[in-house]
Amino acid sequence: MVSAPSASLSGTLRELKEKGDKAYSGRDYATAAESYSEALETSRNAVILSNRSATYAQRRRFDKALADADLALQLEPRWAKLYHRRGHALFHLGRLEEARAAFQKGLELEPEDLSLLEARSKLEAYSEEGESFWPAGEYPGEKLPEQPPSPSSPSTPPEQPTSTQKASSASKRTTSGAAAPSAQASTPAASAEELRERGNALFREGKHSKAVRMYDQAIRADPSDARCWANRAAAQMGMLQEFGKGLSPEAMRTNPYFTNSLDDLSKALSIDSRYIKAWARKGQLHGMAAEAQQALNAFERGLAIDPNNAECLAGRRWWQSRR
Repeated sequence: MVSAPSASLSGTLRELKEKGDKAYSGRDYATAAESYSEALETSRNAVILSNRSATYAQRRRFDKALADADLALQLEPRWAKLYHRRGHALFHLGRLEEARAAFQKGLELEPEDLSLLEARSKLEAYSEEGESFWPAGEYPGEKLPEQPPSPSSPSTPPEQPTSTQKASSASKRTTSGAAAPSAQASTPAASAEELRERGNALFREGKHSKAVRMYDQAIRADPSDARCWANRAAAQMGMLQEFGKGLSPEAMRTNPYFTNSLDDLSKALSIDSRYIKAWARKGQLHGMAAEAQQALNAFERGLAIDPNNAECLAGRRWWQSRR
């Protein structure tokens, strides 16, 4: 077993850490971050970096939480708890494979660490956004409540099919490449439209990641249906809206939820360039990353197809008012 580093500090450094710990316990995360930052100006310390990482995570600044975890690991590469910090931040940044690797590395150091075992288990069974990967308990040398805020519900539902799209989908529907049926061989594979509707229902319930998985299956069943691609983008935008809170525009643009959504919308528009909902989504996505001109361009493309489209009109008006 690898023991945690000593948190033995003296003088001003100890006082600042204790001030930060007290603020954290009182959920005053801004004060906690300031206290830890002031302490780190005096001395780079793995325990204080770990505490500040937790504080940034509570403030949904997972980019900074990851940076502090990595700095702490440079000082204490065999402290398993830091891999828990790192994995938690990576998970919320959408970097699931890296999160899995971090949890596994921690377990190589501490095979019986309950928080790492639970985190890995939850990651493997990950089904919907907002799950806390921080089970109750104490971190070495610190008492920090681990109750991230609950996710908010998405504000906009996925698009519903038009009559033209329904007819197109019906003519294209095929079971080749569809998601594998259940263990009962007699159960027929679901159609792309059925899978997409299931995804829509999950989206409306705010279960974005489950919706993404369902749209994955719908796309495998019929990759020529632009709605499946656009709906998957909408679900990932919902996840971005939650997990990307507090990210800078630059960090937002490199977040996997952003890039994946943009790829899906580009695919939808390559299938149907007159798909107004996809242009509106694209404008909204660029707007989330403060890409004003790209957002305006997307809304204009939608309005060129339908000058009265409410979403595109609202989006164009909003960005024009901020020029």
